[in-house]
Amino acid sequence: GTDSTLLRGVPARSDVGFLTLFEHYEYVEVGSHYKEPRFPIWVVCSESHYSVLFSRDPSLTTGVPDAPFDVFYYDMLARQDEVYRLTVTPHPDPPLDPEAAKSADNPP
Repeated sequence: GTDSTLLRGVPARSDVGFLTLFEHYEYVEVGSHYKEPRFPIWVVCSESHYSVLFSRDPSLTTGVPDAPFDVFYYDMLARQDEVYRLTVTPHPDPPLDPEAAKSADNPP
């Protein structure tokens, strides 16, 4: 059999959040109390080290806004000269259907 460890989540929202690339690969599941911290600051775990993602907008901790918002990313080990600003659009237009896009590019 496969050895596994079951970790229990934290009982309340943490002050600082935690996100990891390993969740995408289904190696770990991060609970909502870490994804939705009290302050808009997240420690980000990648394959080899940790970095930080944060926002200056405290309203991000009360739910997903309807309007675009900025988050900032800093990775000291990447020797960044500056903090990266990322603009997130919560409800973007749905992607085009590939078949519809082909038809639009090549009318009959």
